[in-house]
Amino acid sequence: MFMGIVFMDIFLWILLFVDIVIGRYFFIKLVVYKRYCL
Repeated sequence: MFMGIVFMDIFLWILLFVDIVIGRYFFIKLVVYKRYCL
């Protein structure tokens, strides 16, 4: 049970990290797209 809780916590941290990375990449892509279009 304890290991399950720890695993879930690690999984949530990984999801958070991936979300931040994708968010930043999307933001950078959006800035580049606007710069080339306008």
